[in-house]
Order: sequence, then C-alpha cells, then structure tokens
Amino acid sequence: MSENNTANDLAGLITNLFIQLSISSACFVGFSVLRPTNKATYEPKLKYAVERKKPQPLTNTLFGWLKAIFEIEEVETIDKIGLDAVMFLRYVSLGCRFFSYMTLCAIPLTIIHYFAPQIERIGTAPIKSTNGTLIINPSLASLSIQNVPRGSNLLYIHSALAYIFSFFAMYLMYCLWTEYIEMRKYYYTDPDFLNGIHNQTVVFTNIPDELKTEGNFKSYLQGLHLEATPKQVLLGRDYLELSELVKRHLLLTEKFEKVLIKYLKDPTNLPPKRPTHFEGGLFGVIGFLGGKKVDSIDFYRNELLKLEREIYKLRAQRDSDFKSDSSCFVGFNSIRDAHIVAKQLTHIFSRSDLYSNLKASPNVRLSPSNDDILWDNIGLAPKVKQTRKLISLALMIAVVIGWFSVQIFISQISDPVNGWFAGKSFSSSPIVIFVQSVMSPALNALLNTLLPFILRIIARLQGVNSESGIERSATYKFFVFQVYQFLVKIGYTITATFWDKFWGNVAKGIPIPPEEYEALLRNFANSFVSSGVYFLTLITTGYSFFGIEILQGYPLVYGFVKRKFFSYTPREAFRLHETPKFNYMPIYGFLMMAFLLGACYALVTPIIVPAVAISFFVAYMCMKYQLYYVYETKTETGGIWWPKVFNLTCATIGFFQVTTFGAMVVVGVQSSPTGKQGNIPNVLVFFLPFMTAAFWFYINSVVKPKGEFVDKDHNIMNESLHVDERLNSVVLKDRVFNPAVVKLLPKIWVTDRMKPFLTNIYVPEYKDVLDYVSKTDPSRLNQAKDQEKGRQQQFNSLLRHSYRNSFVDPKDKDVYSSASGLQDDLYFKPPEMEGIDDGYLNEDSITYENDGANERWPLSPNTQKQ
Repeated sequence: MSENNTANDLAGLITNLFIQLSISSACFVGFSVLRPTNKATYEPKLKYAVERKKPQPLTNTLFGWLKAIFEIEEVETIDKIGLDAVMFLRYVSLGCRFFSYMTLCAIPLTIIHYFAPQIERIGTAPIKSTNGTLIINPSLASLSIQNVPRGSNLLYIHSALAYIFSFFAMYLMYCLWTEYIEMRKYYYTDPDFLNGIHNQTVVFTNIPDELKTEGNFKSYLQGLHLEATPKQVLLGRDYLELSELVKRHLLLTEKFEKVLIKYLKDPTNLPPKRPTHFEGGLFGVIGFLGGKKVDSIDFYRNELLKLEREIYKLRAQRDSDFKSDSSCFVGFNSIRDAHIVAKQLTHIFSRSDLYSNLKASPNVRLSPSNDDILWDNIGLAPKVKQTRKLISLALMIAVVIGWFSVQIFISQISDPVNGWFAGKSFSSSPIVIFVQSVMSPALNALLNTLLPFILRIIARLQGVNSESGIERSATYKFFVFQVYQFLVKIGYTITATFWDKFWGNVAKGIPIPPEEYEALLRNFANSFVSSGVYFLTLITTGYSFFGIEILQGYPLVYGFVKRKFFSYTPREAFRLHETPKFNYMPIYGFLMMAFLLGACYALVTPIIVPAVAISFFVAYMCMKYQLYYVYETKTETGGIWWPKVFNLTCATIGFFQVTTFGAMVVVGVQSSPTGKQGNIPNVLVFFLPFMTAAFWFYINSVVKPKGEFVDKDHNIMNESLHVDERLNSVVLKDRVFNPAVVKLLPKIWVTDRMKPFLTNIYVPEYKDVLDYVSKTDPSRLNQAKDQEKGRQQQFNSLLRHSYRNSFVDPKDKDVYSSASGLQDDLYFKPPEMEGIDDGYLNEDSITYENDGANERWPLSPNTQKQ
C-alpha cells in the first residue's frame, strides 16, 4: 500500500500504461495521416501484387483502414497471404480473446483482493490511511493475492478461476486446431502447392556412409517396404567449396560496386587519387598487424577474375565428380504418394525400420522448397552434425551464463524490495522510479532484440537444414530464454530474501522460529508481486513497438539516414525496393513472452491482465494490416508454425497453473482457523498441469495427424487439373540443384552514365560456364550443353524466388532516382539478367508487363502473359 506515487502502486502502473499507449496512439495517428499520400510505402501489395493476391482497396479517409481490416475474415484469405500468415493472425486473435475474457474476471478479482481483509473480517482493513481517509492509490501488493488472509476461503475463487482459464485456453486451442485442419485441406488444393515439385519429394538426411551410392540407397528403400513406389532417387552432392566461392564472389562484387559508385561519380572528371584500402592483417581487420594497403580497383578486379575462373572450373565438372553428401532426394509420381511415404516413415512404429542394421539412423521429412533449403547444412555427415550440436550446446551454455549475469544486474536495479535501492531514503525519487520502471525493461528489451540474431546463428551452426526451420528453432530457444529470464528473476528474489533474513542465523547455528519461515514466504510473495511491475513494463513496451512498426519507422529512418549521409549502389537501391518480408520469429517470441507473463500473473496480480489484452489487441491491428497490405511471407510452409506454437502455448498454460499453485500455497501456508480446509483449494489446482499434459497428448496423437499429411483419398482429379503439365516430364535432376551450381554470377551494377566507362576498368573473362568450356576445353562443349540444359530449369525457379516483386515501376523512376541519391538513370533489373530471353523465362511462368517503351522487371510467379 502506498500513499505516494512509486513504481509499485496503481498510479505508477497507470502512468506507465498511459505513456506507452500515448506513444503507440501517436504512431497510429501518424500512420493514418501519411497512408493516403504514401501508398508505395504503406500499401505496396495493392500496387505490385498479382491480381489474385491483391487485398481489397482502401478508402483515403483517415481511419478507413481500420474498418477494412476488421471486415477481413482471415480464414477466407489463405490464397492472398498464405496459411503461415493466417495462422499467425489466428494465434494473435486467440490471445486477444483469451486475455479479454480473463480481464472480465481479473478486474472483479482485483477488487476482491483489495477488500479481502474486510471480507474475512480479520484484522484492520488496509484501505484507509492514518487519518481515516480512503486510499485511492493502493500498492500492487494490496491488489494481489498477497492481500488475501492465510487459509481464506476466498482461495476457492482462485481455484475455480484456474480451472475456468485453463479449460477456456484448451477450448480456444482446440477450436483453432479444427480451423487449422480445414485450412490445411484447402491449402492442399492451392495451385502453388500443387505445382511445387518439392511437395512430391521426400528428403533423407543424416545418411550413413554405407548408403552413399545410388544402388545401395535404392536397395535400402526396397527394404523399407514403402507404400508408394519412388519415381527417382537423387543423391545430394558436396558443393561446399563452390558455395563458398560464390558467396565470396557476391561479397567482393558488392564492395567493388561501392568503390566504383564513388570513383565514377563524375566519369568525365575522375579523382586524382585512385581508391585504396587495407587487406589482410590480424583477423583481416583494416590491415591491423600485418595488413597492407592496396589499390581497391586493381584488387577487386583481379580477385573477381580469379574467382570466376575457379567457379566456372567447378561448375563445368559433371555432378558425379562431386562426392556424395549425407542427403538424398526421393521423388514420387504424385504429392499423395510422397505424403503417404513421409507419414509411413515418420510414424513411431516405423522408425525402427529406418535404422535397422545401420550405424546411424537417417532422418526423413517432406522436402523443403528449393529456396528454403540450407544447402550447406542439409548434407552434413552424422559425425559432423554431432560435433556441431556439441559446439552449439557449449555456445548456448555460454550465452545462458552471460545472460544470467546481465539478468542479475537488471534484477538488482529493478527490484524495489531486495534490490540495491531497497530501503534507501531516495528509493521513491523520480530517478529511481525511472530506472526501475523504464530503464531496466528498456535494457532487457534491447537484449531481447539482439537475442534472435544470436539464436539464429546457433541454430544454423547446429545443422538445421532450412531457413524456415532456423526461424522455428530460434523461436523455441527464444521462448526457453523467456522462461529462463522469468525463473532467474524469481530465483534471485528467493535467494536475496533468504540471504537477508536467515543466512547470518544459519551460519551461527541459531535456530529459526517457525513463524519466521512464514514471514520469509510472505516476503518472497511481496517480491514476486513487485517483479510484476518490471514484467508489465516489458509487455507495455510492445505498444510503442507495434506503433513504430505500422508507421514503418525503421525503413523511414534508415532510408533518411542512407540518403542524407551515405551513397548507395543501384544493387542496394534495388533491394530497398523489394517487397518487405515478414519476420515471424521475433514477433512470435514477443507475443509468447506476453502470453507467458500475463498468464502467470493472471491470478496473482490480476491488474496486469488488461495490459496484456491491450498488447495483443494492438498487435492484431498492426500485424493484420501489415500482412495484408505490406509484407509477404518469405517462404510459405503451409502453416507448420502452428504445431510448434501450440506446444509452447501448452507449456505456458502449464506455467500458469504451477505459478498459481505456488502462490496459493504461500497464502494458505497454514490451515484456516476452522481446520485444514485451507489446503483444499491448493489440492484442486495441483491436478491442472496433468490435465494440460493430457490435452497436449490428445492433440498431438489424435488431432494433429489429420492435417499433417495429404490423405490417401486426396482429390487426384483436382491435383491433375491444377498441376502444370510440364511437371510430368520434370525429374529431380532438373530441379533439385544447389544455387551455387546454377545461379548466375552477379555482374558489376552501376548507373547508365557510368556504364560506358566500366569496360575500361573491368570486363568478365567468361560470360557463363559454356563460354568457359568453349575457351578452355572445346571437346567437352556438347556434354556441357546437355548438362546445363537441365540446370537451366532450376535457374528459372531461382529467378522466380529471387526477383519476385523486386523491381522498380518506371512510373516511379524519378522518385526512385532521387530517393537513391544517384541522380542518374537506373537499370530496372540486375545487369546479370540482361540478354536473358523473355520467352525462356516465361517457360517457368515468370512474365513481364510492358509500360510504354519500358519494361517492368518481373511481377511475380504464376501470372500468365497476356
């Protein structure tokens, strides 16, 4: 209880909430004002998306966008934004509904907590000050379960609400699972899904050495008694050396372009000094300890020419010249056959067939799309993968230890009960309040911003074999870190409390009276409630985050700084105008953190619940607009995020139940005066985690399999009507290729004004691999042509992914040139794409749209040329 305004009273909480909501509201209003006149920034999908993926047009009224997004039914728009985006929005909607209904119970429960001493008629009601006036600014402790007298019958309310909230969460998740199953069935009929060659493919990884020949692997497949006959088997190849060379070529190309943009800024009046830079040295850092100064133009030209010779030499080799790695792609005649086999081999009772008589067990899954595969990881040998997993584990432990130290520091400055400022005369000063309620959550938010990057690096090192898989793996790790952060905060509170109260007596052998243990638990409960302020501030920072997100704050600031203080190359400008890709991992991570903290404090400090409900509502408004009008999903996975998110949500509900049980045990530490009935509410809550575990098992064993794979009665007629006829003649060898083998090498990209002068500086020695073969070994030219014919089909697929919606509208040319700071005519496509025949590209359904004499560079896949 507090008559002064501190970080741990109702006024402090409302103040913090008001500040964050004000920032968020200002951003939303600013967005509403700017949107009608900045459609290229705020509605890019309306302008550039193909017709069937365009959202409904918006009015130019100030808040017309709000009406539009609330009228859109997510489940009816899978073909527009994809199932991944739909399931993300359904999860956010689930959070909105869950915490909105919890708020209806949380507010009355807060009032019950406050008046609990009067209700029980025990002691003096702590709702009046010393002069007898009503306190209108109570402390959070008086609004929490801590204010309930020990052994009170009021704890039955908490038991009942724990059951209501738990079953309501299970009901919402079950309903979302039923929607998900239906949407998966619809997704299986989508033309994009039906035309994906990877959907007819099963990939085996972690293959032992004895299976790394085509004959041995086919014999192995025969021994598995597959329910469908494979159409083709293609062993993976080790292109790691080639991949590294291609990456370095791109890196040096981009560095060379930056040098040339400055050097050729005025091509008719070149600078007196040629550009130079340092190369080599310790760790290659700007020539430190042993580096040397080199002419930048000569260095990059010579390095690129050298790399091109090495790359084309490797690309000219036959695929069989590269050794097999530990992956194998198995193609089938239909999507249904591939799914039947994947289901068969991932069934728990079929796993033993996979590794019988083998030193290591292969892993089996439906193949990711070509542009989603991490080619450097998918073929890792079992021993290499094991080593990398151990290294990843060591890194995770190191990050955890480092994180622990930082969390201790944050706990010390944010804990008003046992922290550094506790008991000090200045503990209620504005500076301390600012540190506890703003600075410490801001520091934690900064760390949580850096954390996803660290976790992605660890997941990649661990050997995850797809980009989307890395995102899901990092999300799991991110959630575990949030739980760890929560437990560290609570664990530190327990340790600090015990140390202050009892360690001295224990060390001296002085006995501790029983009533002191009860006081210890009470003190711990007070610290736990106080920690809620810190967690609440962490959640409310999301209000301003989503406000800045819808305002496109980062792109606007980045673009302004880039234009004002830096020059950038046409390639960089081209990338800036790509349709932005939505990054699911950090948003899922933040929302699951909010879900976790809101649930854990729901019955302990219920005043927190409305703030969490607002957080989900703001997120829903922001992200629904962004996914329909701004972002596109980088790699559509068909909603397989949801089963992972479901698992973490079940874990969250389990933590809510355990936290509630612990709080009730502390409050009911002794039986009530009428007997031992004070323990009965605790016993009732004790069984809830087991019910949640049973629900999780039921969903994963009964419900989930209904939508995980295409059924045996999959509509083959529907499949045959929508599948591109060319897929019938396409084999894996034509489509499953590492981009390092088939992707065109980038060419130097400068402005039109600089282009005539470029030939005096740098000219590639070879146009492509066929040109290399014709000049170095003409006798192999026909063989190389046959080999490249198959690789070109894969190249088309890469183009479709790499350049979809990555173009400049000629109508925006002046704005684009001005925005880029180049003040020159620009190419509307990368120079490496010049000379590629339009009809050749259209063989893979990539089309162009003519606009006068100009040509808009590719619109998107699956658009038929008029």
